[in-house]
Amino acid sequence: MGAIFTLLTLLTYAEVMNAAEAGWGADYTANDAFYEKAWAATYLIVAIICVVSGQFVEGRSQAILAMTISI
Repeated sequence: MGAIFTLLTLLTYAEVMNAAEAGWGADYTANDAFYEKAWAATYLIVAIICVVSGQFVEGRSQAILAMTISI
């Protein structure tokens, strides 16, 4: 899941997928494009955390992370 999330956010950030046009219509502004890139950058950090925690966190630490991530 983290890998898919990472791929989608990278595509949005690199403007391969035109998220601004999809979200705001054909008459989007530069602010709308910046808004979409900022959200993609934020979600990219979360996606990387998902991948890393899925690969390296085990046992008690994984249980604590699973309980506290939803807060």
